[in-house]
Amino acid sequence: QKEDGTDIDALKSELESVKTALAAVQTAISDAENFKIIYPNGGKSSSPASVKVNTRYVENNPFPGYMVMCYPQIKVNNQWGYSGWYEGDSYGAMGVKANLLLPDDKVIVQTGRSYCLGPSYGSGNPFGNTNNLSSVPCRVLVYKLGKI
Repeated sequence: QKEDGTDIDALKSELESVKTALAAVQTAISDAENFKIIYPNGGKSSSPASVKVNTRYVENNPFPGYMVMCYPQIKVNNQWGYSGWYEGDSYGAMGVKANLLLPDDKVIVQTGRSYCLGPSYGSGNPFGNTNNLSSVPCRVLVYKLGKI
């Protein structure tokens, strides 16, 4: 069927192709495709496991073959936040870090030699604490960046 020389059926078909392509792009950029939370040491969202002082945890990259940015969080007083990291003086290292290790394609979670959480004034953590903690529940926010 044509109107003013334009093939209506061809336009409908082209519109359906554009809709399909748009849906594919929306899926590709969705949070589900680009963001995951992993729980080290066998934890899960319903029961995050604790990490302990001076320990290295090796986790699978939830986006195999992709560079990722890892943001570790610990749970203190039922709140999630970054532990910060502090090195120096007689305390040694305090905090929890997470990074991608290549070419292994593994997320490495490393805790400080002395504590998993030190005072807020030393590490910049948001908890406002002054107590040192040697074990804390942990999770890692993982953002997919691009192909390795």
